[in-house]
Parts: sequence; C-alpha cells; structure tokens
Amino acid sequence: LTKINTTQVFVSTASIRINLSLFLIALRDPLVEVEHKIGQLEAWAFLFNLWFQYRRDKREEIESAARLRIIEKQNQVDKHE
Repeated sequence: LTKINTTQVFVSTASIRINLSLFLIALRDPLVEVEHKIGQLEAWAFLFNLWFQYRRDKREEIESAARLRIIEKQNQVDKHE
C-alpha cells in the first residue's frame, strides 16, 4: 500500500537497552589499549545521558508553558463572556 505526495514524520521511538559482553585483548599496553577505550565509551554514554536529560527537561518545560498559555487564554475568554 503506497501513497503519492505524502510526508511521513518520525516522532520518536522507545529507548532500547542492549546487554552485551565486550571482550578486549591488549597486545602491548593494557592501560592504553583497553582501559582508556572503556573510559572513552563511558564518557560518551555520560554525555549522551546528559544531552537526553536536557532534551527531556526542555520538552517538559515547553509543554508546561504551553498548558499555562492555554489556561490563561481560556481565563481571558471566560472574563469577556
């Protein structure tokens, strides 16, 4: 089933959690070849979580402000009636 001249908008998807095992082998220096790499992965995960939390908080702030505007407009309408 297809449609012509339509736009599809991707809103979001639920988060997924993947459990995995990571096996690393150091050939010369375990600190550089393994520990630093794991540290980099942890840093990326931390930054992503900060970014995700910021986006969620910002979205909630915008939604809350929109609800307040709707209530204020409704109150203005009620006053004029």
